[in-house]
Amino acid sequence: MSTRLLGQDLQIPEGLDLDEFVKNCCGVVYSAGADTTAAALRNFTLAMMVYPDVQRKAQEELDHVVGRDRLPTFDDRARLSYTSKIMKESLRWKAVSPLGVPHATLDEDEYHGASIPSGTTVLANIICPGRFFAEDSLFLTIASMLHIFSIAPPEGASAEDILRGVKWSSGLVSHPTTFPLKLTPRFEGAPSIVHAAQSTI
Repeated sequence: MSTRLLGQDLQIPEGLDLDEFVKNCCGVVYSAGADTTAAALRNFTLAMMVYPDVQRKAQEELDHVVGRDRLPTFDDRARLSYTSKIMKESLRWKAVSPLGVPHATLDEDEYHGASIPSGTTVLANIICPGRFFAEDSLFLTIASMLHIFSIAPPEGASAEDILRGVKWSSGLVSHPTTFPLKLTPRFEGAPSIVHAAQSTI
């Protein structure tokens, strides 16, 4: 997408450096992906507090497929079907971007015999060009979180009360408001697995 933006006849605003313009174009595209991923992960952690039985079932699958001596990888995905379904259900449960972004036609156009005047507001099919990358990175993050941590409400709080208190923002990306949670390593060697993974970056 960035390549397409940059491949068009560029009209760089007066006084703006080409390198700065390129950084800004690319930054907009990539930050949109980071924002939606962050919102999806917050929804996921909330769902795991509300549905602890689902969390436990995924953790059993992860223990069986991955073991307890490493983090999940992309190679494990085909055998982690329940964990994959949790990722997809998290996206369905609380849609991060419920509507497409309205666009406007620049010129008169025709689509399947229908005339579309210039300046018409249109909502295009909302298939994201970065969908596969986003799903892969979201899967890996969700699988790693479930493998390493138990996600629960803080002591003395109930998941249902927390869920009732959460509100979702409106706009291009819907974020849940901040909520409390408790992350606990699931097994004794969990922190060392994370440290080992960090050292390879």
